Amino acid sequence: MVMMVESDEKPRAMRSVRTMILVRLSLFLALVFSALWVIVAERSHKALYNALDEAVMARAQGLASLLSFDMQSGILSLEQNERFLTEFSEDEEGAFFQIRGLKDGRVYFLSPSLKGRPFNTARLGKYEKVEKKHITWNDVCRGENVRCLRWLIKPDVVKTGTSPASNPVRVFKSEIVSLAQRNGAPPLEILLCVEREKVDRSYSEILGYTGGAFFLILFLVLGATNLLLKYSLRSLTRLSHEVDQIQSLPHTTPLSRWGDRETDIVAAAVNGLLERLAKSVEWERQMTASLAHELRTPLAALRSVLEVSLMRERGVGEYHETVEESLALVSQMQLMIENLLQLARLESGQVKIEYEALNLTDLIRECWALFHVRAGEKSIRIDSGPEEDLNVVSDRGKLRIVLNNIFDNAVEYTQKGGTIYIGARPLSDGSGCEVIVENSGEPLSEEELENIFKRFYRRDEAREGGHHWGVGLSLVRSIAGLLGMQIEATSRQGIALSLKLSIPARPPGETKFP
Repeated sequence: MVMMVESDEKPRAMRSVRTMILVRLSLFLALVFSALWVIVAERSHKALYNALDEAVMARAQGLASLLSFDMQSGILSLEQNERFLTEFSEDEEGAFFQIRGLKDGRVYFLSPSLKGRPFNTARLGKYEKVEKKHITWNDVCRGENVRCLRWLIKPDVVKTGTSPASNPVRVFKSEIVSLAQRNGAPPLEILLCVEREKVDRSYSEILGYTGGAFFLILFLVLGATNLLLKYSLRSLTRLSHEVDQIQSLPHTTPLSRWGDRETDIVAAAVNGLLERLAKSVEWERQMTASLAHELRTPLAALRSVLEVSLMRERGVGEYHETVEESLALVSQMQLMIENLLQLARLESGQVKIEYEALNLTDLIRECWALFHVRAGEKSIRIDSGPEEDLNVVSDRGKLRIVLNNIFDNAVEYTQKGGTIYIGARPLSDGSGCEVIVENSGEPLSEEELENIFKRFYRRDEAREGGHHWGVGLSLVRSIAGLLGMQIEATSRQGIALSLKLSIPARPPGETKFP
């Protein structure tokens, strides 16, 4: 009982090349634009706050220039400059300042925008020396989103005296504080804060504009890339359509060329594959037809022998002859099937080679012993060359198959009373040995010699019972090539077929062998 089990695994969805390219390009551009956006954001933030700090510092310097200290009266005055102090008025909440003594902590001046409410600066940062100025920056003061500058003014930079007569000095009378100390200008701390809202808004706008611009660029680039890929890959679409139209093999019409190198490479590869498939299909068709023909003949003969034996009662001797004849036909089919299996293993690369040192002369004697009786039944005379011990390194089992098929072919196609010559000798250059097997008969034509190693080859005019070469010699050539041997077939007057098998003394590629 055969049970069919369905897999719950769903097939993966196929994605087009264009989709994969667009996805990867999108990820790449997203990373690039994200990095650029971060760089732009960082540079913009730095530029905006540098400009804001410069503006705050300039206002603090302007505020310091309006201060004056009278050494005689100990009065610290702040000049009322309407143009400068307008942004610090009571109605303005975007900027304010505070001036206090560093030593006594007393607040001397407050901007009108603070509305008389001084604030504690204890939580603000410590002073740092920047460009010979003792300053510190803070981004939040009193819970408000402001940029604050604390500037320590040294006594030597506080101005004293009066303004020019063309610009009479006006002071905040309510802000004048009498000082008990009369021996010098007191150290002062200027705290000046400016609202950051406009700068933050500008920074947010820059981030929004640049992000939108990058997104728009990404969209345009991907759109243009999609159109370009669609235009460029149209030849692949047409090529796939042509491949879909192939319904059967052999397919004799090659795929079209579209002019672009990449598609033409694919088309050429597919054309080559179709050609190889066509040859394979044709070979399979011929192989099937030839195998059917080869099996039909011995099967028909076997059936005929068995039917004749059943037509009437026969003696034990006649039945014995029938069985022997049937066994001979079965052995013929078995040999052909075994040779086909050997060929299939050779062509699929499933054959293991085991090299060993062996005596070639003894192996020839062992193989010929299997055919000596058959040759005697046909009254075939055996000639042999001078015998000497020849040693080679090869695969004993596969070399035995080669010799058996060569001897079988010689005995099979030598007429009664004919001659078979078997000889072995070393090659003149000392690179190995040569085995020669010749059988007498009518010489073969050039066409027969060219096709003698093809499996199931037979002359057209000999289809009806004539001589044919099954798979034996085809197997011989395949094994010989695997073991690094060379086989040559010739024919001459009086010799139907002469086979020369050159066996190397050592395996191919081996320089030393134990």
